[in-house]
Amino acid sequence: MKASIPPVIGAFLPYRTLIHLPTRFKHFNNDKIAGLAYVDDDHIEILAIMAQKPGTGQFREFIQQLKEHYSTIRFWVMLNDTLAAKLAEYGFMRGKDLDEYGEFTDCMDWRKPE
Repeated sequence: MKASIPPVIGAFLPYRTLIHLPTRFKHFNNDKIAGLAYVDDDHIEILAIMAQKPGTGQFREFIQQLKEHYSTIRFWVMLNDTLAAKLAEYGFMRGKDLDEYGEFTDCMDWRKPE
């Protein structure tokens, strides 16, 4: 894991649920965007995301900052068609991959051009 988390994410906090589910994802909140993410070197995976003020460009700015700091970005479980369409506009590609529990799950990926 990177020595310091870029300000685009903010501090990671343990993710707590009503039932205990082992997960590598941790809660983050940078005062504009909150969600659940996992960071490994120059790779970030996002499971859930929410803009504090939707419709104000916070999400677009967040994605731009992620692209500056990470070489690969993955969003898991694409159940929100609006989010999926917005990610496609930003260059993300749909796919399926094994999740942390060994199940094939929908995802959307972006890779920094070489």
